[in-house]
Amino acid sequence: MASMGNQTIDIAPFLLELRHNISNSIQEDVDQIILELKGTITENLAVVQTSVNEMNSVLRTLPSTLVRFTTDRIQPPAEGNRASFDLTVMNATLRRLKHQNEILKRRAQAATDLQEVIRQQNAILSGQNRELRLKTQQLDMRTQDLKTELSVLSSIVSLHNRSLDGSTERISDTEVTALSDRLADVTV
Repeated sequence: MASMGNQTIDIAPFLLELRHNISNSIQEDVDQIILELKGTITENLAVVQTSVNEMNSVLRTLPSTLVRFTTDRIQPPAEGNRASFDLTVMNATLRRLKHQNEILKRRAQAATDLQEVIRQQNAILSGQNRELRLKTQQLDMRTQDLKTELSVLSSIVSLHNRSLDGSTERISDTEVTALSDRLADVTV
């Protein structure tokens, strides 16, 4: 509360409004970051799920390929050269396994790339979080400075009112100078 003449000024609503505006600004920044993060994570999870599904399908085909290879070796056709047949089956199986190995390598690379993207996004979000914390601290310090400034102004108004009321209390020039210096320190 500060008095000016016969009027009393209540500074509490101004401080509440200032605090409310600061909180809303920070909350809007946080909400925006969360929305961006949700979108990115959703996209990345879809890519990971697709890769997992493809890897599972390749892994399901491996046992059947090995069973066919084993069955063919146990029951070769009655006609033809057995050595030639075994070599053909082995080459076909090796080609299939090599192809499936290439698919697995590509998927592993995609998973590694995705992991790197997520790591980079985490670093960006950590930086933004640090910036928001710093901004909040700066705003808190500014709010405290404003409170101090209002307190000093209230003291000056009170001294001024005492001098206008013709009070028997003597207001020294030193008190006025000290308050003025204090106000100058706060506003700098």
